[in-house]
Amino acid sequence: MGATLTYKDVYMKKTKKQHYVPRCYLENFSIPGTYQINVYDKQLESSRINSINDVASENYFYDIEFSNVLNDDLIKEINNIGISISSLDNEQYIEHYLAEAIESDFSKLLSDIIGRAKSSTPWYIKNCFFVSEEQKLNLSICLAVQYIRTKTVREGILESSDCMLQALEDMNASCELKDSMRITKENLKLIHGKMILDKNNLFDMVKSFNRLSWILGINKTAKHFYTSDTPIGTKAHLRHPLLSMAGLNSEGVEVFFPISPELILIMYDGNYHKEIASKDRTYVVISLEDNVDYYNSLSVLRSHRCIFSDKSDFSLIEEMVKRNPLIFENTTTTELLWGGKTYRPQG
Repeated sequence: MGATLTYKDVYMKKTKKQHYVPRCYLENFSIPGTYQINVYDKQLESSRINSINDVASENYFYDIEFSNVLNDDLIKEINNIGISISSLDNEQYIEHYLAEAIESDFSKLLSDIIGRAKSSTPWYIKNCFFVSEEQKLNLSICLAVQYIRTKTVREGILESSDCMLQALEDMNASCELKDSMRITKENLKLIHGKMILDKNNLFDMVKSFNRLSWILGINKTAKHFYTSDTPIGTKAHLRHPLLSMAGLNSEGVEVFFPISPELILIMYDGNYHKEIASKDRTYVVISLEDNVDYYNSLSVLRSHRCIFSDKSDFSLIEEMVKRNPLIFENTTTTELLWGGKTYRPQG
């Protein structure tokens, strides 16, 4: 993959508004002819139109003290390309790394997939792959980074700490132990930043995505796919009395990633979904609106706060709220099973 860290030219300019879902991806869901997007806000239970610049972002979201995440491998990489550590913009290292080393490749891969799908004939859809094996691996890298860079993951770290502290309290653990497990909002950024830059963690996640069987769904219905501020979601197809079965490595898991209003990448555990395993990297035509509703409802449920669309029709969400007025009251999936008891975040 061409994800070479181009440090020399990118660390001078300060970036205030930092996206945890890249604009190059959100542009695929823009209102035609504009740089705007339709937004449904679960917290406000209302819709609006925003500039793509102003969604899935926060001011200085990734800014941390760079020296706190430096390790020997990272120092070696930077020294190998002749850059002085002191010359880098410490606080904005992660923001520039994501923009230059990841998003440029991500944008090209998605554009290639969209372009081939748009020009594909029925014969091509039936007989050809939508990505090569090399492209699948490269896109797995981008997906792994996207999966861990979101606000949902950051909030999940805090929620996990909350659950652990409840369990330790029930165990009458020492104050020292509880303090060591306590995560404050001040050091939450640092922990999240270390996750993003942890190569071992990233490589494991890349392997998780790459081992799945990939299908590209082409939407031929009048409805369009949504996306959200947490664009990669999972769906468990098995239940376990103690464990979550919605992880990337869970048996039977289904992973989805809307690429555009007309395309969705669906990834399956091929060992469980055996009928899919032999169809890795192939196309499938989606002709039923119920199938579009299925993935759109999952996007709604897995989102942190906002759902995005090129169309202003959020009637599916309105119907979900009508059926269950409390559907957005507590959307966290974080829980800890300890000593026969289930702990959930208390906020």
